[in-house]
Amino acid sequence: RVRIDSQPASMQHAEKLNQEIFETLMKSPKSLGAQHYAKMLREYLLTHQLDRVEELLLLESKDHDVGLEVDFRDFEAFDPYLALLMVSHVPVLMQLFNDVLREVMGSVGKHSAFIEKYGKRGIVKEKVQVRIFCLPSDNHHFSKKTIGNLKASETQHFVQFVGTVVKTGPVSMLESSKTYRC
Repeated sequence: RVRIDSQPASMQHAEKLNQEIFETLMKSPKSLGAQHYAKMLREYLLTHQLDRVEELLLLESKDHDVGLEVDFRDFEAFDPYLALLMVSHVPVLMQLFNDVLREVMGSVGKHSAFIEKYGKRGIVKEKVQVRIFCLPSDNHHFSKKTIGNLKASETQHFVQFVGTVVKTGPVSMLESSKTYRC
């Protein structure tokens, strides 16, 4: 596991240490415990997204799919390293972000300040997801000019398209595997 507790003697040493830690995490994000990521994500939600979390808690239905839209630029301003890790390791960290969001909704929804402000407890949603938008447009890994440029290997990554929808059709299921039993 990577340790980030040490206090370096100089700023230059600190920058070098941070760079080494970051490079290690880019290779293997699991080398830092989930609780460390959860702490940072919780802090972000409580300091930058509290109003939106409250809006979600005030929605009456518990069963509808809801999303918390997070501007990547805002997230990057909060912690550039965490933002880059998030978009580089989507399968690992996005599920954790969704779990932390549910946890934050639970604690905010029953907090006395929330109850005093709105006169009721918040309703924690079962199906809630963080949706990140405004990915960096200068990075070719995130931006595609057309849907035709999308590759099958990019299913576990963030992808951004810019354009106008001119035609839509019914949703069709994309099967990635089938199992037959006789």
